[in-house]
Amino acid sequence: MLGRPRYTDGAADVGVTETTTIKKEYKHPQYPNFVLVDCPGVGTQKCPKADYLQLLDLQNCDFVIIISGERFKENDAWLATETTKAKKKFYFVRSKIDIDIQNESETGGSKSSEVVKKVEDYSKKELSDLGFKNIDVFIISSNFKWRGKFHLNLLITTLLKDIPILKRDSLVLSISMTIQPVQDQKKTILLKRIGKIASTAACRVFSQTNGLKILHEEIVFYQEQFGVNAERLKGLARQMDMKIDALKKEIDLRSLIILNDPLKFEEFCLPSTLSRKDIPVSDKRSRFQKLFLKKDYNRFRYALYDMLMMCYKESLKILNLISNKH
Repeated sequence: MLGRPRYTDGAADVGVTETTTIKKEYKHPQYPNFVLVDCPGVGTQKCPKADYLQLLDLQNCDFVIIISGERFKENDAWLATETTKAKKKFYFVRSKIDIDIQNESETGGSKSSEVVKKVEDYSKKELSDLGFKNIDVFIISSNFKWRGKFHLNLLITTLLKDIPILKRDSLVLSISMTIQPVQDQKKTILLKRIGKIASTAACRVFSQTNGLKILHEEIVFYQEQFGVNAERLKGLARQMDMKIDALKKEIDLRSLIILNDPLKFEEFCLPSTLSRKDIPVSDKRSRFQKLFLKKDYNRFRYALYDMLMMCYKESLKILNLISNKH
């Protein structure tokens, strides 16, 4: 969820043996209040059930994701029950589906969709036998090549639906993975900011140059959110085994070109047109506010909208590229 490739600094340890032996927190680099907590499996010698709830500290959790790479067992059911008692949401996630699919293909077995259905049905039966009837199980793979397939989108959508509304926007903006439900939610949230940012940038106390700086900062934020900034693109190019220039060309990365060229950026933000009806961002300024805003307000509003949509569409091109390549 933090968008960090495996084996890099700040990413959780992965391996064929037990890699999580102590509770470890992973803070979002831009949102320190968004913390993912990786806990060892319950019921192990190092984490006995008697001490586990104190370790987990459920009262300070928004939700619990119970992940199994093989079978769901009695201890998983116990943890789900305790999470419910604490009035917190829990989600069963079956990971490593790519390994199951690979094993089946090597033996000339089922198609990937059949493997997913088989694993899902079996996991639900396991949980039903443990007392959890009609429970959802999300089938995912953390492997980059498979990440956009299976149930990851559904899992994220469910998390966003279930999280308290006051925390929802913060959670959306904290998720660094480039997947469709998150990008759609981010677009909705960022559209709501346009009026306020344009008003601030167009305020009479600021020069036009300072106003453009405010716009520049906001658009940099758009790029970070949609994963089309230079840093994220370099990481994506490595994961896809592509040269960065080839990747930029493939997705027709106009936003970065405009943002990095002061002249092009100024031309983009100061169009000659002062009136447009093709954007859904309405002018909600009061008469009093209009007295203190320059005519650049509408120009800035249009520029922010156009750049937001540009970054959003570029992120969808990335999704399409990942899907087609794998």
